[in-house]
Amino acid sequence: MRKLSFTLLLALASICVSAKSVRELFVSMPNEMIPYLNENMRTQLVDFANNILRSDVINQLGDTTIMHELTDDFVSLTLSPASKMQIKRLPSTDGDSIVCVVQTYFGPCAESNVTLFTQNWQKIDDINDALKKHIPSMIVRPDTMSVERFDYLRKCIEPVMMQAELKQSSSDLVLSLSAPLLFRDDKNSAKSLFLQRNLKWNGKSFE
Repeated sequence: MRKLSFTLLLALASICVSAKSVRELFVSMPNEMIPYLNENMRTQLVDFANNILRSDVINQLGDTTIMHELTDDFVSLTLSPASKMQIKRLPSTDGDSIVCVVQTYFGPCAESNVTLFTQNWQKIDDINDALKKHIPSMIVRPDTMSVERFDYLRKCIEPVMMQAELKQSSSDLVLSLSAPLLFRDDKNSAKSLFLQRNLKWNGKSFE
């Protein structure tokens, strides 16, 4: 009987963990992930969003942090003029949901960092190297461009910077490219080489 009761308690605990909303996850996020946005500020953002008010706070850098979207499994924020963050709770084939965090930094061009966590904010994996493997398939010569022009631009576009965007309505991740070190005319031409890539979440990874 005691063994059965203990098993039931474990099952209930597992259900509670898997039922964490992004609201709870965002508030419980370790402070070091966004050092200038402490727990009190994150709580204010959630409370404002719940009350259908403009959801923003002045962070510890003196910039305005704005929460644009908040649902049970997704949040999107502008952290500062230099960065934004998306958090998505993804279904997992192993049981508990996985938390995907996309933080994008704005320099010459946008560049993203994508990390997977458990619901207790234990880091599972930094998947940026895996995502960058898609870059070759995202650079394609348009039919209207000569091979010579394409080869020239292809040599000039290093380094390529990758931006990632989580979709609110699905578990997809959209990748896009930019090349910050080109001259204006070449940069405009290079845009025609870049394809977006829409990756599906399979319960363990994006593919």
